Amino acid sequence: MRMCPTIVLLSIGFLECSVAPGQNLIVNGDFENPDLLGVNSEYVHTPGGNAIEGSWWISPWDPGTPWDPQQHTIGGVGAMNANGDDSAVAGIKKVWFQSIPVIPGHTYRFGVWALGTAAGAGAYSLRLDVNNVAISGVFSPTTPRVYTEHSAEFVADTSTVELSIKNVSGITFPNDFMLDDLTLVDVTPCLADLTGDGEVDFLDVSAFLSAYDDSDSLADLNNDGEYDFLDISVFLDSYTSGCP
Repeated sequence: MRMCPTIVLLSIGFLECSVAPGQNLIVNGDFENPDLLGVNSEYVHTPGGNAIEGSWWISPWDPGTPWDPQQHTIGGVGAMNANGDDSAVAGIKKVWFQSIPVIPGHTYRFGVWALGTAAGAGAYSLRLDVNNVAISGVFSPTTPRVYTEHSAEFVADTSTVELSIKNVSGITFPNDFMLDDLTLVDVTPCLADLTGDGEVDFLDVSAFLSAYDDSDSLADLNNDGEYDFLDISVFLDSYTSGCP
């Protein structure tokens, strides 16, 4: 005889999601903070603008002239400018990096908008890394002076990850680019969102109860063909964690 989950589930009917849907976990990923909060780089910071290979500055917060007047953030003004490193360790140096708390076992999408400033394609050869391990291939622009989004997904195996962007070309020119709107979003499937509206609330509790009582496969959250307390436990864990 199956255990009735009604009393257990009703007690969580008004819990709120712990993480807002689509929340960007990167601090100042749009470079709109004039204090350059969260911006870390193994390139040389040259606030005055383009001075040497392997340098960076943030316009307009640094006085240096931006590579291109445009930036990607709608209504924003800030973007990161970089002159690609042309040394033997170009593919090792981090153009940008930041350490971020995450939930082990969750799936995340790391993304960036990049603009190549050289006349022609190939103004950058960027790669996305997590804990110094590549999670993407190398990508380059196909059109100059146009922001293009690049992203890759990974499953976190630690409670903190270091995200980094590396420019691996190692050439002097063309090797100038801009970065904007960096994002890290939890894209883990939300098992408790049975209504598919991106939120977990009493409607999902009701949907689970109905499916559970009807032995509907929707309630078999651990996919073992049974309808028991293990499914209730999975639902409770997902519900209290909230939708990413």
